[in-house]
Amino acid sequence: MMKILQLRYFQAVCRYNNITRASVELYVSQPAISASIKELEDELGVSLFHRQNNKIALTMEGTYFLKRVDEILADVDLLIMQMKDFGGKKNHFRMGIPPMIGTFLFPPMFKKFREAHPEIEIEMIEYGSLQTRVLVEDESIDLAIAIVEDGMEAKFNIRRVG
Repeated sequence: MMKILQLRYFQAVCRYNNITRASVELYVSQPAISASIKELEDELGVSLFHRQNNKIALTMEGTYFLKRVDEILADVDLLIMQMKDFGGKKNHFRMGIPPMIGTFLFPPMFKKFREAHPEIEIEMIEYGSLQTRVLVEDESIDLAIAIVEDGMEAKFNIRRVG
């Protein structure tokens, strides 16, 4: 039976287009992620990736599966946050950030924020600008850093940076 952890592994591999980089992000061995994805493909009866010369690319089925996985995991994450809110953990917000910015720019800033505000929990979700906009719209995340296009001011509260 498909597991949420397998979906998270699949999503990370898709985000980086690389199993090794996903394994580093998730603190899981590369063979464990490869086995998990192989198990998922066997269960579904489809190949999710084209594999050639140590490179991977999503198949048509993999592209569809990723879209649904993103939606499902956003719902799961929202449910977890809501349940934490029921449990009295109100000082929590979810922030969508682009993967490269999240990796290089924000860790020192978030560290300082956490030192100044230890009672507030920040959950960072790494997605591209288009996906973060969708997640803000459906209230799966509270805040996002994304590329702004003309006309978005009518739909979002925007604070331009830089």
